Amino acid sequence: MSLPEHTADVDDLPWSAKHVLWILEDVGGSIRRDELQEETEMPRRTLDRALTRLEDADIVRRDRDGDDDLRFVRVEITERS
Repeated sequence: MSLPEHTADVDDLPWSAKHVLWILEDVGGSIRRDELQEETEMPRRTLDRALTRLEDADIVRRDRDGDDDLRFVRVEITERS
């Protein structure tokens, strides 16, 4: 798995978080959360925990996907300066 340089602590992440990163990289770094859940085939709770771990490590971020429908969240790999 090829990850951005700022992810030096990836080895310490659980398998679920690593799998999420792999999928994110495979789709170009950004995907809707519902699509990510479909791609990973993870239970909702497992995916949310993986995303929280990745957010805490400042590797990904979750943002609302548009103003019209608040149900959709986009997950993106962050870029540090």
